[in-house]
Amino acid sequence: MENKGYIIITGANGGMGASLTESLIRSGYRVLMACRNIEKGEEIKKRLVSLYGGADIKLYTLDLASFNSIKSFTEQLYEDKIRITALINNAGIMNRDFLLTADGFEQNLGVNYIGTYLLTRRVIPLLEEGGHIINTGSLTYQIGKINSKMFIPDKEHYTRFGTYGISKQAVILFTLELAERLKGEKIIVNAVDPGVVDTGIITMHRWFDPIVDWIFRPIIRTPAQGVERTLLLVTDKVDCNQSGIYWGRYRPVMISPKVLNNPYRWRLWNDTEKIVSKWL
Repeated sequence: MENKGYIIITGANGGMGASLTESLIRSGYRVLMACRNIEKGEEIKKRLVSLYGGADIKLYTLDLASFNSIKSFTEQLYEDKIRITALINNAGIMNRDFLLTADGFEQNLGVNYIGTYLLTRRVIPLLEEGGHIINTGSLTYQIGKINSKMFIPDKEHYTRFGTYGISKQAVILFTLELAERLKGEKIIVNAVDPGVVDTGIITMHRWFDPIVDWIFRPIIRTPAQGVERTLLLVTDKVDCNQSGIYWGRYRPVMISPKVLNNPYRWRLWNDTEKIVSKWL
């Protein structure tokens, strides 16, 4: 990828987002940090500008839990005539408690999938030829159960990992469908499983957190390790012409046949379109 436009990183103020931002800036790429916490984003930007004198970093506000924020973010891109070479959908949450987005959807699903879907659809027209869209998956997608009721908030049956798994399964299926729909457009769409990364997202805020941390510490990756595959893809260090691939750290990951053969897979795109249609 020629270093022309900006690489958008959502959640750029978080662990993996900050690591992605620094790695790309260090290599001379232009980065647009899309952050909900703009103050934390400013701190990271100032530090990187200080470390890398010629760093070209832009910082925009983006809250994926709000359709209006997503609309405002992309309108600012158009207004500022920002050229985009890649969109890295890195932002993600896994709430312990049941919460709703500004638009009335369960928050894990709303941020990780619906908000990411809307943002991606609105950014596509700005992507340069040969551009990348990289979504963030998770091994928890295998415990998700997508169906026609997934968009209806259900506090009574809410589980943290179950709902997170649904959101990540939807992201993976969105990646496959988008890659198919963009065939011939010279835009490459893939998803990456970063593994279990030490970002604080899986902390349970319970008394047994230290024990769980001690047990799983040997397999937990640093943010820098978690973003290795994403960096290889976005900087064209691997075969960049492959689209619709779910990548692990070293190689493509086989998606569960149970997920691929879920009948609702073929309705997911249309149902999501209906939800976000007036914001497109």
